[in-house]
Amino acid sequence: MKKVSLSHLAHHLGVSKTLVSLVLNGKGDQYGINKDVQKKVKEKAIELNYRPNQTARNLRSGKTNTIGLVVDELSDSYQSRLFKYLEDEASKNGYSLIVTTKKEKKGDSTTTLMGKSVDGIIFNSNLSDNGLGSLLKNDFPVVSMRKSGNNLKSNFVGIDYEKTVYSDIKYLIEKGHHDIAIAFENKNSDILMSEILKGAKKAYKNTRVNPAGLLALSIDAKDGNEVSNVLKELRANNPKLSAIVSVNDVLTLKLVESIHEMGIKIPEQFSVVSLFDNDVFTFTFPKITANQTPYKELAEYTLNLLMNQIGGKQKLKEEVRLVSNFIESISLIIVIKILIFKGLV
Repeated sequence: MKKVSLSHLAHHLGVSKTLVSLVLNGKGDQYGINKDVQKKVKEKAIELNYRPNQTARNLRSGKTNTIGLVVDELSDSYQSRLFKYLEDEASKNGYSLIVTTKKEKKGDSTTTLMGKSVDGIIFNSNLSDNGLGSLLKNDFPVVSMRKSGNNLKSNFVGIDYEKTVYSDIKYLIEKGHHDIAIAFENKNSDILMSEILKGAKKAYKNTRVNPAGLLALSIDAKDGNEVSNVLKELRANNPKLSAIVSVNDVLTLKLVESIHEMGIKIPEQFSVVSLFDNDVFTFTFPKITANQTPYKELAEYTLNLLMNQIGGKQKLKEEVRLVSNFIESISLIIVIKILIFKGLV
């Protein structure tokens, strides 16, 4: 079927292209176009299977209906799961995502995305990007999802690590754990580490427990040998250590594996809490206690804030911080007993 243009549609109706364009763009009432005329235009457009030229529309509006997303690497569980929700929310708003990873690009990712004429950028990376500062100076629509030195002046949506870790540490202290380690990745930003430690120290203070038992570690999450060696040395120097809060789901799995190899039982002899959840945790034994990341809410707030900027509705910088819900693991034996009681197994 031959594609019908705006000119052809206007010719069939015997009216101007301007009138047809106004009606199909929902501006008929605004410009006082007769209701019957509007109805005829819409019916004829459906009859002739008219489809607007998106490229021409973009040129007229100055928009491409695309959003750039900067991440470190999509192979990261947190990034990949968040991406799916961001993609869904973007689609609901009539936008598509263009993803660029900092580890694959040389130079500034934001500069690369600007070359593709994106309407806004979501920055979710720990790595620096000089182009981001330039965009912020020019009030380009940007929402950052990770705090770092070069995006402090941007709109922000992310996890409130201080409050989240406060709840985790308070829970562990109330369970009798006074010597607790926080395991960071060696690539974590200073800002993230500062927020987490602030929440941990506040939990010690409010429970009136001596914070001398609080330790901070920096480990390569992907190096199983390093994780194991650090743990062994840590236990040798701090025999009272009985709990670890891990800031990364992959690191959590490595820690649990190493603790098991050391012959230490979880949770009877040692507790592990993960700052982020992972689908794999459902199948692990022993069960891993984790904070449930609010992916959907993060995506909704981020897209809403970015859409407001793109539409020119936002005037002041905004910051949204969400607390991850803490979920205590239930042992496999208890789960089986519950299922038997309900007649499900």
